[in-house]
Amino acid sequence: MKKDTKTPQAIKPVSIDSTDCRTWFERDRQHVNLINKLTDQTIVEWWDESVSEAIEDGFLNPKDYHQSAYEYARHIGILPAALKHWIAMSGSHGCLPDNCEVFETRKGAVDSLVSLFELGRTRAARLKKTGYLELTLSPIEQAQDVSFGADYCEITQCDCDNPLEHSDNQ
Repeated sequence: MKKDTKTPQAIKPVSIDSTDCRTWFERDRQHVNLINKLTDQTIVEWWDESVSEAIEDGFLNPKDYHQSAYEYARHIGILPAALKHWIAMSGSHGCLPDNCEVFETRKGAVDSLVSLFELGRTRAARLKKTGYLELTLSPIEQAQDVSFGADYCEITQCDCDNPLEHSDNQ
């Protein structure tokens, strides 16, 4: 039997830019909540006396709750993993893409570009198959003065720790 010599890839946690820290203080109530901006789920939180204890124990820094909560979550190993994601982009040749969005699935990225450029079945199938499409007009489209507004569209896969950095909407 042949042994698998592949080493497991190190799990990369999400970056601090993919998290947010929400705080709430009112009279005798206090709350510090570190959330995953990608899913809006809580990573770690402290309520009331736990906030004061975490500050006293040095886990939370009142001058920077976000950084200290992130470092605490990283230290105890509860940060979510940065998952692979797909980037749908389009633009003009020789320029940075003028449209760039991030998706959890390749299908979501394909569907977005198909909808954005109102691609027909043939072009949609080509984009789905290759992940790249030159947006050239047919003679009929040229005669009708149609324009895509971009030269190309493409989909690439990425595994960085901050998927939000790819999105124009963030």
